[in-house]
Parts: sequence; C-alpha cells; structure tokens
Amino acid sequence: MVTIALTELEPVSTVIEINESGLKETDPEIVNKMIGTSFPPLFT
Repeated sequence: MVTIALTELEPVSTVIEINESGLKETDPEIVNKMIGTSFPPLFT
C-alpha cells in the first residue's frame, strides 16, 4: 500500500511525503517485487 500526503507549507511550497508498506528494504527480492506490482498504480 502506498500513502501520499501533501502538506502545504506556504502558498508556493508543498511537501510531498510518500510512504509504502508491505516491503522490507533488506529483502533481496525487493526490486523484483516492485517491478511485479500492477500498473497503473491505484491511488485512494
């Protein structure tokens, strides 16, 4: 699952924070799992 949060700091500045759960960065198969995900991504 991917969560995207937009936080407006000023009228001309926004922070975009992207969090992904379900994958471990120490997993040796992480790239294959990321490539194997369905496209296009679904945003909720």
